[in-house]
Amino acid sequence: MSSADILSKLSFANFRYLFYAVSPNETTFANAEDVPNYIDLGTTWFGVLLLLEFLYVGKEKMPLNDTVTSVNSGMVLILMKVANRIMTIKVYTYAYEHLHLIALDKTAVSTWFLAFIFQDFFYYLGHRAVHEAGILWAFHQMHHSSEYYNLSTAIRKAWGQETAIFLFELCQCVIIPPNLFIAHRYLNLLYQFWIHSEVVPKLGFLEYIINTPANHRVHHGRNPYCIDRNYGGTLMIWDILFGTFALERDDEEVVYGTVEPVNTFEQFYLQIYEFVTLGYTKPRMRDEKGREYFPGFFQKVKAIFYPPGYFPGEGIPEIKNQIIKPYNPRMEISSKYIFVHWLIFVAFVLRFAKVLPIISWTEALVELFYIHWALLVFGLYFDNSPKAVYLDIIRLVLLSAIPFMTGGHFFALANLISFYWPISLILKS
Repeated sequence: MSSADILSKLSFANFRYLFYAVSPNETTFANAEDVPNYIDLGTTWFGVLLLLEFLYVGKEKMPLNDTVTSVNSGMVLILMKVANRIMTIKVYTYAYEHLHLIALDKTAVSTWFLAFIFQDFFYYLGHRAVHEAGILWAFHQMHHSSEYYNLSTAIRKAWGQETAIFLFELCQCVIIPPNLFIAHRYLNLLYQFWIHSEVVPKLGFLEYIINTPANHRVHHGRNPYCIDRNYGGTLMIWDILFGTFALERDDEEVVYGTVEPVNTFEQFYLQIYEFVTLGYTKPRMRDEKGREYFPGFFQKVKAIFYPPGYFPGEGIPEIKNQIIKPYNPRMEISSKYIFVHWLIFVAFVLRFAKVLPIISWTEALVELFYIHWALLVFGLYFDNSPKAVYLDIIRLVLLSAIPFMTGGHFFALANLISFYWPISLILKS
């Protein structure tokens, strides 16, 4: 992405999209394919606001390990976004053409507002389902695995999350035209970026109307009063109507993360561990006397499909008045080394996303392999795993072998110098 591309996306219009500050006329298009990619248009603002938040709150609230882990999960979604959007449009359009009950005027302002309401309602249902419907939680838990709450948490996504929620959003096809569904789906998602912040205080009466940072802080909390609360995307009316609304308490600090902390920064483990836990480990668990928690076939099915915190006779563990220290192991390697190579990685992914449609399958597979290998290495470094330095040498070899990143003598030399840090750690061990 060139500097001209970046500057062009830092427009006031693109900034407005982050807050759903749009008019029906400017977001109504003849066809779903004509709707702008609002997520793509807002991505550059993500980076600017992340930087500003870091400068304001500091590394205590945005540590390198957690922030990079969050952004890395979003980087993978950048690679998936084109395919996801195309499939979403095709599936929804097909469903609408075969299942719609009423042919509404797809350019009418009244239809636009109806689509806004429908999208938020079905997002509420889908979001609630991926929290409370057992194995569906595995499609979403990555987003809640951070023990910090900042703008990077907004892009800490489970790679299958959009698909799981889309199954519920698809129900709108009986009435909402595709062009308005696509516009509101992505504006609804984009709105949810700015509410992932501790910087913004409570907003008075707005807490009862729209989703605010305070409302969403509750949603991300693991305090007992926070569990399964505040599912709305942009509005709080559904939570109020269905009894899942909770205001942030002034006398109790919100503690973030999952009820049972994962305690790792390894990207792939974070993405899949809940599938293993709910689908395999939990149904086989036993108590201290060796008795099965879930004896028999149907009890094991319950373990998989009941709410993820379900155990017979148990509630949510109390954490009030406890000092919660987030998982934050000390790294042996320089954080500056990690940060510089992470910036190179970000540039690599952004460039790869841009050229993916025009490069060969061989080049695409090689670069995809490098991207996933780098994700593994970053996570192992943050966990202070002794395997990290050995796997990092392989990463550096891969990086040197890919023509884009060598880019001539300068990059080749810079990359050779980089070998010093992991090799020095190996020699010291």
